[in-house]
Amino acid sequence: MNRFAKFTSATIISVTSIAGASFAANAAQNLDATIAHMKNPKFTVETVDSLDRNNPDRVALEAKSPTSAEAHALQASIIANKKLSGALKAQKVEIGNIVGAEKAADGGLTFYVR
Repeated sequence: MNRFAKFTSATIISVTSIAGASFAANAAQNLDATIAHMKNPKFTVETVDSLDRNNPDRVALEAKSPTSAEAHALQASIIANKKLSGALKAQKVEIGNIVGAEKAADGGLTFYVR
């Protein structure tokens, strides 16, 4: 492969990986904003361990600490929504143990705890 082709390939790979990380960060920020402003929160709570061992989401969630910046942003969004945080506390969910969230097709949320 000539130098131009190598350079072009390397550039495309770099840009694609950066764009993917940027998309993931924007998606997380959008979810955080959605959580903070939900009026009638519908949610389920699952432990990370309940996910299939081969599930890529489980691998990502296991790698994430409840004290990570991403988890803290999610937890802050939950705390900002008094209805949601109250409902989670009523179910004995410790907000500080939440490491991830996912929006379902019906508009509800699934929170993942460690």
